[in-house]
Amino acid sequence: MFRKLSFALFDSGETILSALVFSTFFPLYITKFLDPKIYSALYGFAFFLSFLLALHLGWLADRSSRRKPFFIIFSGLTFFFCSLITLLYIHPYLALVSFLLLAISHQQAFVFYNTLLLNFETKGFASGLGVAMGYVASAVALVLLAKHLKEPEVYIVVALIFLALFLPSALSLPNPRSEGSVSLRSVLRDRDFILFIVCL
Repeated sequence: MFRKLSFALFDSGETILSALVFSTFFPLYITKFLDPKIYSALYGFAFFLSFLLALHLGWLADRSSRRKPFFIIFSGLTFFFCSLITLLYIHPYLALVSFLLLAISHQQAFVFYNTLLLNFETKGFASGLGVAMGYVASAVALVLLAKHLKEPEVYIVVALIFLALFLPSALSLPNPRSEGSVSLRSVLRDRDFILFIVCL
């Protein structure tokens, strides 16, 4: 049960990060200096780069069966780039660069977090517990935390919360191993999949 709880805690941490940084504080901050349409375009482009990176790194992780190291690396980068926004706050465009790198690393961490489900026989329960705790954490963050946090300190506070909730899964969950692999070329040749991604 401890491993399932550890797995779910990461979902709580990344949901708090999403609720407070991605959805609330940073957009309100950066749109004081940058046209919201330009910000949205850059944010969308970061997700596109993240998609391409996930395809390649996912293939490498499947091939080497080293999913957890990628999870740890990108979670660490998520903590770093979120913290860095605190230091770059007085330089909006540098803070934006850090934010976009944060968005990419966060998405990659979540991709490899999902592969840790291979550690559980009851994958549905582990996943459901993570989602449920994520919803609770998001509500707590928006209702109780948001009104007590101010910029630029919010970024280091959220980064530390994320780090604290990430560490249990990093320390307790083993690296999942699987014999199966997916060819990057076969993914890119899947027209239905590419059409689905383009339409998102």
